[in-house]
Amino acid sequence: MDPSEQFIAQHLHILEPANMSSQMTYWLREGRSNNAEVDFLVQVGGDIVPVEVKAGKSGTLKSLHEFVRARDPERAIRFDMNLPSRQAIELAPGNGSSSESVSFELLSLPLYLVEQLGRLLQ
Repeated sequence: MDPSEQFIAQHLHILEPANMSSQMTYWLREGRSNNAEVDFLVQVGGDIVPVEVKAGKSGTLKSLHEFVRARDPERAIRFDMNLPSRQAIELAPGNGSSSESVSFELLSLPLYLVEQLGRLLQ
């Protein structure tokens, strides 16, 4: 676990916002030629929200996209070093997955805003 992931994990565990589950979990898909892993899954009400953590300003979201194609959540979170943003993302059908496109909302937050995650997800 890199320092950025450790920082987010500690804050998610300590803060335990009222509308979020405190149990720490992640998602792993093991494939023959490639694996996919989402850093954290948080429960908000009845929804599961995937959380990806990137140490810098860039990084691919391939694993997050695989999770979205497999589980079709309404929203996802990315923590990185960029300014906050909210984007509507539409993914084209993937290899071997659903033949339909999938859409979700991506909330990108700088690492220091982890303490506001519960409020921002309401």
